[in-house]
Amino acid sequence: MKLSTLATFVLLALASCSHETAPAASATTTTSCSMCPMHVAGATASEADVEGGAALDIKTSTGDVADLRARARKMAAMSDQCTCPMMAKMKSTPSTATVEDIEGGARITYKPKDPNQLAALRENVRDHAQHMHAGCPMMAH
Repeated sequence: MKLSTLATFVLLALASCSHETAPAASATTTTSCSMCPMHVAGATASEADVEGGAALDIKTSTGDVADLRARARKMAAMSDQCTCPMMAKMKSTPSTATVEDIEGGARITYKPKDPNQLAALRENVRDHAQHMHAGCPMMAH
């Protein structure tokens, strides 16, 4: 990925993340909730412990898998910058996030930067998956 493309992606993710003030409605404005993977038809989220971390599996059986994957990538990219309450809890355990395609969706794998924080990270990912079942956790205030 070109550096300019990556920089643009990061800036868009940062701009869509803040909930301090509501963005002006326009065709080009992307809010956090509008990019949430749970807004894809039929989206489900589950968590799983993986070697050295925790995974968040987001799948759809009826919606647009490519759209869900793109939203999952945006969600992972903004993990460290988001001021949303649910993502703030995830940030309480500094971690890295990687995304891979799985059948029907995407898997975001979180690994703690401090291995001693593994249990806390797994708990945060479990909580995040539970909140995702209720809808877009990025808009919870």
